[in-house]
Amino acid sequence: MNCAECKELLVEYTEGLLEDSRRQAVLSHLQDCPACQNEQTELSGLRDRLVANGRAVAQSDLQDDVMNKIVREQNIRLKANAALKLRRMIMKSPFTRVAAAAAIIIVVLVGVNSLLGPTVTFADVVEPILNARTIIFDVIVGDEETSPLMHEMVAGSRIRRTIS
Repeated sequence: MNCAECKELLVEYTEGLLEDSRRQAVLSHLQDCPACQNEQTELSGLRDRLVANGRAVAQSDLQDDVMNKIVREQNIRLKANAALKLRRMIMKSPFTRVAAAAAIIIVVLVGVNSLLGPTVTFADVVEPILNARTIIFDVIVGDEETSPLMHEMVAGSRIRRTIS
């Protein structure tokens, strides 16, 4: 167990909420790591002070302020832990690393494509045809050299067709 993992579990360890295997892992890490021992000592001291002063605080308005501060601190720690857990999950699995890299590449390509400017789409080509009042086109049925050529001109609802 490393320090980051240990610090993640210290509050639960101090409160006695860990299952035996994790509690033993934290305990063995605490025996070897003075930095985590100091952190655990501070947490235990804080817990003891909160328990000892709990009755006095419960009778005053200070309780709301203290609880709000505790909740804010816990939210800050939880957000940091969530980001750390996400990073660990991504970096542990080769599949998620490749998926994350592919997602980044796709986002970059889409961004670059949008910066290069607009491209011609099928709708841009068809729109003038659909909005036109007059359409002229030639139809060849069969072989180009020997087959008849149908020349059509459509203007509104009128059609003029010539065959040559």
